[in-house]
Amino acid sequence: MRLIFIDFTIPHLFADADFPVGGWAVELRTWLGGFRKIGVETAILTKTDIAYSAIGTEETHLLPVYAPRGRIPGVAYLFGFLPRMFRSAYAYNPDIVIQAVAGINTGLMALLARFLCRPFVYRCANDIEVDQRFRERMGWLPAVLYSWGFARADAYIAQNGYQLTEIRKRFPNKPAIVLHNPFQQRSDMPLLPRETRGYVAWLGVFQPQKNLPLLAKVAAALPDIAFHIGGKLEVVMNDGATLAAIERLKSLPNVNFVGYLGRADVPAFLSHAILLLSTSHYEGFSNTFLEAWSTGTPLVAPIRVDPDGLIAKEGLGCAVSEEAEIVGAVRSLIDLPLADYSTLSARCKNYVRNAHDPEFLARRFVDFLHNEVQS
Repeated sequence: MRLIFIDFTIPHLFADADFPVGGWAVELRTWLGGFRKIGVETAILTKTDIAYSAIGTEETHLLPVYAPRGRIPGVAYLFGFLPRMFRSAYAYNPDIVIQAVAGINTGLMALLARFLCRPFVYRCANDIEVDQRFRERMGWLPAVLYSWGFARADAYIAQNGYQLTEIRKRFPNKPAIVLHNPFQQRSDMPLLPRETRGYVAWLGVFQPQKNLPLLAKVAAALPDIAFHIGGKLEVVMNDGATLAAIERLKSLPNVNFVGYLGRADVPAFLSHAILLLSTSHYEGFSNTFLEAWSTGTPLVAPIRVDPDGLIAKEGLGCAVSEEAEIVGAVRSLIDLPLADYSTLSARCKNYVRNAHDPEFLARRFVDFLHNEVQS
């Protein structure tokens, strides 16, 4: 089986460059590893340059199609990117076209699938993609192309039960399945004891979705607890509430901005944390949750971002229904007896190992494609 995807940031991920990539790129790279193990060939329509041209070739086929914007709007897109995209995909001859992340590329990949006479499968990357909230995040053209492409998918792969339910409401006769994100756990990452963990970790991009005002409230309410915040401050969306929250966080003596973390730096950052705090308004299935649990670090998060109730169901931290309860949840994990914390930490690590193995999930992915999409 040959699968084709599209993502313009994954070469930066292969190079571990100082460049913020999206959650889908991180997830996609893990899927690639699972597919390799079961003999499935993959290719990615992407953006490459000389520095990255040889990077990632052992993991997948990189098909450079991106055309830089020229002086005349739309010319490079129509006469550079689109012809390269269709020509490269035709030469690769995939069995199935797969796309994730709502936007212009959804419509283009649906169109590409029609051109190739191949099935188009959409992988959900966020809860807002299935309930119209995506319109608040993008302009009219991306919204129109996404809606067109999403409706023309031949099958859907959701991250959680909420996404699956919404998809089945709209497309009850189309194949759909829930597959949680895969995660490749590092075998050399030790499970650190509570005594060596010294802060609450927060990791993400500085955008409205991540709810920085709530993070500032929690950090201000717990002045005796250190908060370490990972993320590239140079990349901040021009949102007044987010910018104000960042300035407030900078003024708090218990808050430390650690800056951008490369992929190799994330495990160490999370393994030394007492817990990972999520303040997001919405997610799909955050890779950061898996990264934290894999190091034995529990999670505190609003219940709205707890995928399929896993935090409570599997005992992986605290999920709260009201934002006002987050401070108490953070305090309760910090004050947990050492023996209880060790048990919780081991449970988090074992959960990821058992439930998110890339090879196991890749087999389920391919079985779904064989049985429901190609049949």
